Amino acid sequence: MTEASEPSTPPLENTRAKLQAYLRESGTSQNSVANSIGVTGSVISSYLKEKYKGDVTSVEKRLERYLGLQEERQDAGLADSAREVVETTAYQQIVGFLHSVQKRQRFGIAFGNAGVGKTTALRAFAAENQGLVLLVEADHGYTARTLFAELCDRLNLDQRGDLHSLLTRVIEKLSGSQRLIIIDEAEHLPYRALELIRRVRDKAEVGVVLAGMPRLLRNIKGDANHYAQLYSRVNARLNIGVLNDFDVSLLVAARLGRQAKEEFLTAICKACRHNARVLDNLLGWCEDLAGTGATYDAEMVTRARAYSSVD
Repeated sequence: MTEASEPSTPPLENTRAKLQAYLRESGTSQNSVANSIGVTGSVISSYLKEKYKGDVTSVEKRLERYLGLQEERQDAGLADSAREVVETTAYQQIVGFLHSVQKRQRFGIAFGNAGVGKTTALRAFAAENQGLVLLVEADHGYTARTLFAELCDRLNLDQRGDLHSLLTRVIEKLSGSQRLIIIDEAEHLPYRALELIRRVRDKAEVGVVLAGMPRLLRNIKGDANHYAQLYSRVNARLNIGVLNDFDVSLLVAARLGRQAKEEFLTAICKACRHNARVLDNLLGWCEDLAGTGATYDAEMVTRARAYSSVD
């Protein structure tokens, strides 16, 4: 009599499918995931297309750990996708600006100091307009070819060949599409990349928004207006203001509901210095302190500041 074999262990959910779902639902870029697990963006891109020739098992182990961490953060309410998007004054300004640029096929720049909510608004707009918006988050060391290889990847185009070939493919694909290209942290782009994006806007007749820190405006103008030809093409400009006290109260209410006392709001408005990132850090510490029994009052803000090192 033949002995019955042990039942095989059912396979884990496909890592590739989980990653695709995560990227789609969270709005996180492939480059961001790649940076988090210590590989290049091209590794993630080729892995998703089932064309990666390296150690797939190693990549999938890293991805499983990364996706597991994101799931834990989601369960704890720490993931960006788990949080409600709060329509602050800056958020409304940015979204209105993006709509206008896309509708009129303008070439725009949006700039403001860190912590005003630029990236949050850009990601939310791209998520709400999937298929119509291409959002690229530039990084230090981006070259013109890096940028256009990523655009080709987003458009499911061949990333091989020289820069001119990539540019031509992007223009052909986007022509008549009425899409909007958004490049966040565009201050990291070299002049050649900026000039070629301007050419895409002119030839494909699509809207383009370059977003970033105030130095983005200086980069586009150039020293002594050396880049006057590029700057002359900009026909939409948004200088994003800082959070006001009402914006802070909206963000606090979205996180804490009715738990915060009036004195807490007054103290945290002063402590965050109208900066959304500082506010988020302070609120995180306040939530942790509340878990130990502390009350949402001015004293809690003082303790949170001591922990958060915002000074």
